[in-house]
Amino acid sequence: MLQRAISGLVFVVVLCGAILWSFWSLLALFSLIVVIGLFEFHKLRSTENPNVKKWSILYSGILAFATSVFISMPMQKELGFDFYNHIKTLFFCTICFPGILAIPLMIADMLDENGGGYQNTSNGIFAAFYIGIPFGLLFHLIDFSDSFHYDGRPILAFFILIWSNDTFAYLSGKFLGKHKLWERISPNKT
Repeated sequence: MLQRAISGLVFVVVLCGAILWSFWSLLALFSLIVVIGLFEFHKLRSTENPNVKKWSILYSGILAFATSVFISMPMQKELGFDFYNHIKTLFFCTICFPGILAIPLMIADMLDENGGGYQNTSNGIFAAFYIGIPFGLLFHLIDFSDSFHYDGRPILAFFILIWSNDTFAYLSGKFLGKHKLWERISPNKT
């Protein structure tokens, strides 16, 4: 329990430091978290289906993360892209991006000699929506509209809300809860 508390404290310090330090430190930390998450996702999917290709999950998750971060950056406006209209951004992320993402994955699945249908396509798109896009969308909380000044406080506030919600859910379950919700799924959880 002490080791878990110490590692959690180290993670909180690293995360808060990266959020408050600069845009680039936040980008580096979240890129690392996304890549580790995609490897873990591949490990989970390959226990169920050993033919799942690692490259399709990594390709789609990293591409989804990079696209979402790029759309949120102030430099893209100077490069000639006008994605600041949030309707265009929402349309791109929800309608166009899965189609763009699926084309190379479907071609690779068609050319795959082992067959297996479109498992890699579906796993890749799921990885993009489950890991890549959520971390990329956090960068949209940064307000770059007035200047290039980075302010990570909205992202920090988001994490504080999540941590406080989890903490008080645990405490209320521990001290006020009389019955465990799903004891057969998690026998030692409140």
